[in-house]
Amino acid sequence: MFKRGLVPFWPHIFQPRLRSPFRKTIWDHGTASADCPTGCADPPEPACLCGIYSCFVAPTLPSGPRSPIVVAEIAAWGQVLIHEHGFRARHAQVVRLLADDFSPATRHYLARYYEVPVLPDFE
Repeated sequence: MFKRGLVPFWPHIFQPRLRSPFRKTIWDHGTASADCPTGCADPPEPACLCGIYSCFVAPTLPSGPRSPIVVAEIAAWGQVLIHEHGFRARHAQVVRLLADDFSPATRHYLARYYEVPVLPDFE
């Protein structure tokens, strides 16, 4: 069963790739699988902080040098741990992107690279 959630990203400085604002992780197109820096056998595990994080409601991040952000809607599966404001998952794939503060060329590039729609807002 799939779980849907929202993940904030900053575009990578040199190429429009999605970069986590929390870890030095670039999300390439296709499926992402969680790994664990402490060695969990099947991330995410309840006693650890590993996994692919997602929110139920799009988070607001403070402005900064990497603003604006892109919000990715993901489909997640495998081990999924539900929390108050979202979940952590073993596997996920980008389903669509919200990137209204970017140039048409950047939105077009993101749509082609990730093979998903890039929208001005999620209806």
